[in-house]
Amino acid sequence: SSAEAFPCPARRGGLPKIAAVCAGAHHSLLLTQDGAVWSCGKGTAGALGHGGRADSAAPRAIVALKGLRVVAMAAGQAHSAFVSEDGALFTCGACANGRLGV
Repeated sequence: SSAEAFPCPARRGGLPKIAAVCAGAHHSLLLTQDGAVWSCGKGTAGALGHGGRADSAAPRAIVALKGLRVVAMAAGQAHSAFVSEDGALFTCGACANGRLGV
């Protein structure tokens, strides 16, 4: 079940080649070698970037970033930020206290 713990690293299949990973309090972001971003975990306040607040136990591509080459990303407690290769900033999730820059 999704509540189980995995105390030893285990290879995760079914994903494109991953270049970087970052983790927030309750979600993870995966950057692929071609600059796409996938996310999984708790969807609190839309932090996963899938257009809703639903949780996702398995990594899913963030469709809103399709066609962009993301070069940097960060995950906070309930928000995420992405920088594209042209320097554009994209954010999603909880925006209290200016977290999303809006």
